[in-house]
Amino acid sequence: MKIVNIITKYFTTNLYFFIFIRKADSIAKKASAPSPRMIQSDQTDAGGMIVDKRIQAVFIDRDGTMGGTGHFIHPRDFVPYPFSLQAISMLKREGFKLFAFTNQHRISRGEASEAEFREQFASYGFDHSYICPHAMDENCGCRKPSPGMLLQAAHEHRLDLARCAVIGDVGSTDMVAAAAAGTMKIIVKTGWGESSLTEYRHTWADVEPDYIAEDLLDAARWLISGPSSAK
Repeated sequence: MKIVNIITKYFTTNLYFFIFIRKADSIAKKASAPSPRMIQSDQTDAGGMIVDKRIQAVFIDRDGTMGGTGHFIHPRDFVPYPFSLQAISMLKREGFKLFAFTNQHRISRGEASEAEFREQFASYGFDHSYICPHAMDENCGCRKPSPGMLLQAAHEHRLDLARCAVIGDVGSTDMVAAAAAGTMKIIVKTGWGESSLTEYRHTWADVEPDYIAEDLLDAARWLISGPSSAK
């Protein structure tokens, strides 16, 4: 009888210890979990299934969005807006993949090289850059408003474009390309942005931006804040 009591006490003690360890591990995992601001929450669809809506990547236009006037400026002479590098850094800290995507037809004229643009974007912290180097009259599939560069990025980086965002200043190119690819659409008022929203609005009348930002920094903050459409 004494042996039975000893055995029973042994297993009971170890069972309580096992339960304690499991609870302690669960509490530790909860404490170390990222906050909702760091990783945007999933949602459920109409059938109650979990649908991952976290933003995977952000595509950012160069001229008029990151800096400049909206016109061609050689990479060596290009100056970002004072807030642009801060915005890019903020997005990277949130874990978003960052891609530059830009039309640069002056490359076809020999006025700059793709390598010079890629070096510029790499220095800003972009994960990769997509550049259309073709002349404006070439029938290529990459020049915005074609979604070619976005589709290429999706293939190369295994992206769900419905979980990506495009930030640009030209409605008739950036926003139309974003709409064709099915990404979130954010237009900034810098560069050609103000004109795109007023006198040239008819050139992209069928597209509605998801957000109108004052500038790239405002756009970054909006994405990071976790807009309902980005969750």
